Amino acid sequence: MSGCVFGMVSTRKSQAYTPLGVSTFFEKTPPDLVHRFLLIDNDGSLDGEAFKGFPKLELHQHDSPIGFAANANYAMRVAAREKADLVFLNNDMVFTEEWLPPLLAGEEAILGAVSNWDVRYRTDNLVCERVMKLDDYLGKEADLAFIVNHHRSVNQGFRPMFFIGFYCVRIPYTVFSQVGELDEEFGTGGAEDNDYCIRAHLAGFKVGFATPSFILHFGGKSTRNVETEAELSAREQAYISHFREKWGDRLTGLALFGDRKVFEESAAAKAAAEREDYKALIEALATR
Repeated sequence: MSGCVFGMVSTRKSQAYTPLGVSTFFEKTPPDLVHRFLLIDNDGSLDGEAFKGFPKLELHQHDSPIGFAANANYAMRVAAREKADLVFLNNDMVFTEEWLPPLLAGEEAILGAVSNWDVRYRTDNLVCERVMKLDDYLGKEADLAFIVNHHRSVNQGFRPMFFIGFYCVRIPYTVFSQVGELDEEFGTGGAEDNDYCIRAHLAGFKVGFATPSFILHFGGKSTRNVETEAELSAREQAYISHFREKWGDRLTGLALFGDRKVFEESAAAKAAAEREDYKALIEALATR
């Protein structure tokens, strides 16, 4: 199989970002690396006519909204039928020069692109904050290109990680055919990517950043500032509870809240973390 299956999810709340995400994807992605591109309309809000000019783009529309994990699994099942790798994407991103080849370098590793969430660059005109709006970027395309060139000049290779967010991630067929699908019991969205990374580590696969790859991610456009406090609280309580049920208090504290006190309680976990042996770290902390 030549090329990957790409899945990008658009929601009613984030649809203003979809045209830029799609257009920069096709502008910056080598066509021979794209086997299929699934634009997943999560709630029937997109005008499909606006995307008909893009090659290999297939509009997939849901009758009613489904959660993050369910959408990822929808795309994963398509990739599984093709025996192809999956690259799963949020729609609120700007794709950049040479963003994809570094993600394809590791045959049996879950790899993500670096973004402004991980490192914050700035020029005189463009400030890459963790969370941004369209107006923060539009008209400053040359500044982003400058940042990307600088980033690529000082970053090479693979950086192992305990977890990466799944807003721009490649999951090889060899990985998901063994690890399986994302756990949809986490609900609308939250911690399913942490959970999947844990399961991948336990199965013997690596997780990390393809460090030369840098994309701009506006961040949280389907959830941030569009949920009521009650909706946010209910969503967080649901996914935290499910994560704790699966992995126990200690791993929940470290994975979801960055609580490093667990290292005071477990010398084995501390030693594993220092040598970046995440499988051993998980085995030292998890209670199932």
